[in-house]
Amino acid sequence: MSATTTAVPTANHNSNNTEQQHQLLPPTYIEGWSNLETVRAIPYRRLGRTDMVVSLLTLGAAHVSAKPSTAVHADGSVTGTEESVEAIHEAVRLGVNLIDTSPFYGQGLSEVVVGQIHDVEFGDIEIILSETLPTLARLREENKIRYIGITGYPLSVLKEIIERSTDVPVDTVLSYCRHTLFDDELCRYLPFFEVRRLFLLLALAIQSLPPN
Repeated sequence: MSATTTAVPTANHNSNNTEQQHQLLPPTYIEGWSNLETVRAIPYRRLGRTDMVVSLLTLGAAHVSAKPSTAVHADGSVTGTEESVEAIHEAVRLGVNLIDTSPFYGQGLSEVVVGQIHDVEFGDIEIILSETLPTLARLREENKIRYIGITGYPLSVLKEIIERSTDVPVDTVLSYCRHTLFDDELCRYLPFFEVRRLFLLLALAIQSLPPN
């Protein structure tokens, strides 16, 4: 189970604000179940323009379906995920309330366990702009979802989508392996994300080798 995703706040926070945020309990804290000591030790930030308060330490779910015992059956049910589900529950109990998943992880099995997200480089930009984002906006109007985020490796593609999606504002952005010894391309894009008050997430923050 990896936990190497880093939330990168793109707004300045003074020491007083940081100290206060350390003391406040996140909305995901449950009295009698959450671990108060570890929750207080984790820093939290508001997720961009949203009202969500998330942990800067997040859980990368690339390996939640990596066990050989995990299987998808003809009726669509999935078995062998008990340990992964238990690990996710424990992470949340300890105070981690932000989880990264992708259809690329475990051939989609990761999403079955922890939710859904879409990497934009696997789709057509024109379709994302003309169909995907408007559909998500409609779901938001129907109160079926609250916020819209996009994910992908190419920062230029993420930037283009954000610039062109004038009718459907994007709330969060997630990329990966873009601030390492091998690749620090993210530094060039930070001003762009900051001026738009986007909450930026960096997965595989300590990746040792660039992706193939």
